[in-house]
Amino acid sequence: MKTMKQLLKVILPAVVLIIVTQTRVYSQWKLQTLNVAFISESVSVPFGQVVTNPVHPGISIGTDLWVKDQTSWYRSFGVEAAYYYHELYEHALMVDAVYKFGYTFNFKLRANLTGALGYKHSILSGDTYVLKSGEYVEKQHPGQPQVNTKIGFGLAYPVTNKLSVTADYQGMFAIPYAPEKEMPFSTHALIKIGTIIKF
Repeated sequence: MKTMKQLLKVILPAVVLIIVTQTRVYSQWKLQTLNVAFISESVSVPFGQVVTNPVHPGISIGTDLWVKDQTSWYRSFGVEAAYYYHELYEHALMVDAVYKFGYTFNFKLRANLTGALGYKHSILSGDTYVLKSGEYVEKQHPGQPQVNTKIGFGLAYPVTNKLSVTADYQGMFAIPYAPEKEMPFSTHALIKIGTIIKF
């Protein structure tokens, strides 16, 4: 059984790589934008608190690989890497595939719906201890891998032909969180203020 799992770890990525490189979808992908945003993160149940005090800061950097921008309707697919620090809770690194669907009004403002799916690596921000032989000893915490999904809405407004300013609100659901404590998932809210630069 262990050998089969190791084999799948090699075969599945190879199959995906072959399919992607041999299809037209890949040939249409190219770096079209640079997306940079500052993040304020909060833990919320469910996505209730919009603004937190103090702010839990972060940054995201991404690109759109495929864009279909018609007169009114807009669709894009891209990738994004992000980091945030939540004091007394966690550091989080995320890599997501992001899909946006939007509508551009006559006065150039675009409203977007966003969906994302990706990997989150959660690292506790404080020290952790374990009880060993009647004493608490410090324990290394390499972090916890999680799957995250995001859904949200946002606005984008072009300042020039190449530069737009953006504001987004997203709810994030991450699993597993702490199943041993009967908390299988965590919910978060993200506010993003940023820019899109077209290449």
